[in-house]
Amino acid sequence: MKTAMSRPEETERLQDLGRASMQIVHDLKNQLNGLKLYATFLRRRIEKSERPGDEQETVGKLINGLNRAAEDLSLIVRYGQPVELKKQAGVDVNKLLQGACGNAGETGGEVVMESSAEVIQGNFDHFKLGDAFKYLCAGAIKHKRIEDGTGQVTVTARPANA
Repeated sequence: MKTAMSRPEETERLQDLGRASMQIVHDLKNQLNGLKLYATFLRRRIEKSERPGDEQETVGKLINGLNRAAEDLSLIVRYGQPVELKKQAGVDVNKLLQGACGNAGETGGEVVMESSAEVIQGNFDHFKLGDAFKYLCAGAIKHKRIEDGTGQVTVTARPANA
């Protein structure tokens, strides 16, 4: 008995379906980002007109929900893309890690950087490595928030031979 993946015509149909699905998810993400802009506009208008707190809270929850949905869709799009590394020489790992962990701190936690005085450089894909650091820091923050309620994470960067 042959599986669907072993038949060339089925493989092609599955690839077409995957491409179409990624396009739909990408379009949905763009629509959500548009809605987020409108919600942000409404939040600012509500704040200026001193509307009741429950209205401000509702719009805030709406924006947070749109942010989470857009992030989830971004992950689906990212996982649907083929991995192609575009290595660059001399990528400064300390600087990349610092930027990525700083952005991860926007999730409501705190990232404390402890980097060595040594410069850590190598041939890496700047964007893929930065994304990996960002997701690791954000995941660590979420885990710490669940574990002890602080969300404070310490990240240490040092050369492998140190």
